[in-house]
Amino acid sequence: MKLNVVFHFVALVLLVVPSLLAQDLVIREANGIASTVTTLAQRSTLTVDGKLVGSVVTDEIEQDATTGKVQLIQIQSKASRIVVSADNVDRIPVEVLKLNDEYYIVNGKGKVWVTVQAVDFEKQIFEQARIVLQLEAPEDLTPDTKPPIDKQGLHVLIVVESEDIAKMMPRQREILFNLKTRTYLNRRCVLAIDGQPSWRILDQDTEFPDFCDSVWCKTLARDRTEVPWLVVSNGKTGIEMPLPKTMEEFIAVVEKF
Repeated sequence: MKLNVVFHFVALVLLVVPSLLAQDLVIREANGIASTVTTLAQRSTLTVDGKLVGSVVTDEIEQDATTGKVQLIQIQSKASRIVVSADNVDRIPVEVLKLNDEYYIVNGKGKVWVTVQAVDFEKQIFEQARIVLQLEAPEDLTPDTKPPIDKQGLHVLIVVESEDIAKMMPRQREILFNLKTRTYLNRRCVLAIDGQPSWRILDQDTEFPDFCDSVWCKTLARDRTEVPWLVVSNGKTGIEMPLPKTMEEFIAVVEKF
């Protein structure tokens, strides 16, 4: 999988800090477009007497390409050490990914405070500055007055279109396949009569027997505006919404219930 990031700079926001602290350090806000290209490659292997002796990967074929907006900050400093951290309005840490020595991706939603420290003992640079970003508006997490699943205890359903999974952004696709998801839901969700934790990942076209009365066929039949889709319910309240973009956001939603 190849990740190409093309930067489209918007109005630059220069952080205003005391001159004694920001003679070297400059922070700017920027927007970018992340393009994810999914490719298939054919691998040929050679075995002798049942023993693998080599393999060759032939030309890659591009299958799918998706794009999405990303929020970045540009940092300019002569310091040899740059430390970047971020947190949201609830003071929960927000993920920051380093692209190179100048650009960093800030993941999250809503208002985010990004702190940058520049340190270089030889050049006598010791600076710290902060910039406030207003990222994409957070999803409406107002609980439904009536629970989407009329059963006590935590139930979680993720609805997907199997043919489109490869087109999902990597960090969202991680929710479906990461062991962390399964471990977390196994611990949190109530056990059903069959002893299994009450969570499922289902294709939107999953077929159930006629006159099905199970929790999952009823929940899958509920209206939704898109896929992938998330349904969370604890029997008293719940929420139905597009699947969050990252594992951290997914867990934050489930934790509310």
